[in-house]
Amino acid sequence: MGAVIGGSANAIPSATCDSAHAGAVRTEWVGDVAYKYECDGSGWQLVSKCGWVGTRWVCMNQ
Repeated sequence: MGAVIGGSANAIPSATCDSAHAGAVRTEWVGDVAYKYECDGSGWQLVSKCGWVGTRWVCMNQ
């Protein structure tokens, strides 16, 4: 998937996540890897990780 540059693979998004934001989706980029989070009303949950595998963009559900 290429090199992961800077940041933490398990970084939690900083946007507000509370009951008023339940269902919100946020993507954090670490190098060329995208971490997709969803707000469950009390915190951000990692739902998938995406990146390049050769010439294909691949997402893996967490």
